[in-house]
Amino acid sequence: MMQLQHGHRGYATVHSDSSTNTIDRLVTLMKRDINSQSYTDKYLRKLLSMSIDLIIFMKNFKVHEIAEVIYDEEIDDVAYNILFEFDVERYENGKSIGRFIKVNEPIGKCNEKIELNEYEIERVLT
Repeated sequence: MMQLQHGHRGYATVHSDSSTNTIDRLVTLMKRDINSQSYTDKYLRKLLSMSIDLIIFMKNFKVHEIAEVIYDEEIDDVAYNILFEFDVERYENGKSIGRFIKVNEPIGKCNEKIELNEYEIERVLT
């Protein structure tokens, strides 16, 4: 996690019930480590929300939700901005059939990174 805090890219998998439950699940897993037990859940939630940009929630090997992770200073806690949801129309042979729906625009770190990439692309092309 330290590398992620300092700007290095990374990804990981964790079993969770939803995208919005993932940070709590990670806190629970972190608390298993004796060195992390002295930290409050609130501190770990803040640390994680400042280190993680996106959560991609999968169910039955299919992406069902993409959520942007934001640390909201007004509420002093993690906030989630759901970017995309998979709208399940039906189940067929154990598979979900449907389509992705764009729910929101990115507003946090993801938006800043998109803007930086658009600027860099424009700079290179001109």
